[in-house]
Parts: sequence; structure tokens; C-alpha cells
Amino acid sequence: MKYIYILLLISLCSCDSVPKVSNKKKTSISEPKILFLNYKIYKTSTDAVRIKLLHKIIAKGILKTSFYERNNPKKGDIKCTQINGKSRSVDSLFISNPLIKIIEYVNDSGQFEKKTITLDSAEFSIRMPLNPTTKFITTSSFYLNQLLSKDKL
Repeated sequence: MKYIYILLLISLCSCDSVPKVSNKKKTSISEPKILFLNYKIYKTSTDAVRIKLLHKIIAKGILKTSFYERNNPKKGDIKCTQINGKSRSVDSLFISNPLIKIIEYVNDSGQFEKKTITLDSAEFSIRMPLNPTTKFITTSSFYLNQLLSKDKL
């Protein structure tokens, strides 16, 4: 019986009920997110271009590939920029001018032809990885370096 009390005492003493404190800081790693933006672009009566944000969605996830051109923008292309709280650019991409559409069709002789159509207004969508520090999204005309919109996230 004496041995049972000793074993019981040893087992109770071996249990550690004091929580151990670690000096390691918890790092908050945010999950990657995707930003979906829907815009309407239109020309005013003075042929000035304006852009209006219609809808935005922020979703968890990673883009598999980017189909937007990051290099070699052309005249009339739109630059979409993510701006942080210190008004610095953290990411940007270029999209082709949504007011210019190139249509391919078959002519009377059976040959393919291209025709360029200039629109007065159009809706377009952008998807891009969201930088965690982004506070604003701006759109601007690449060639004219003119700010077209600035929207808060």
C-alpha cells in the first residue's frame, strides 16, 4: 500500500499545470486575396474619358496566371494601380483600351478581315492579386498620364 501512495504522489507531481510562456511573437500571415473590379468607361460630350467603379469584390485566393500586359503599354491603355496608406504605388497593371474593339470577320470572298470599332462607352473587369497594404485603387490613362478614378477599398 505504501508503494501505491508513492506512485500516486509521483504521478501527481509529474503533471505540470503551469503554462509555459514563449518569447516568440505570433506572426499574422494574411491569406492571399484577389481583387475583382468592375468599371464603366465612357466619353463625355467634350471627348474626355471618365471611369466609374461599378462593383468590387475581395475574395480569398491566388491568381493562377495574369492575362494583363505588365509591359509594353500602348496609347490609350489604362493603368490600374494599388496605392498604400502612404500614397505609394505597391502594384500596377495595364489593360488594353476598352473603348477600342477589334472585330475579326469573314468577308464575301471567304478571307478573314479585321475591323477596329471605337465605342462611346463600355464596361470592363479587372482581377489582380490584392496587396495587404492597399488602401486605394487608381485608374489612369497611360499615354496622357491623367488620373481617371481613385477609389477607396
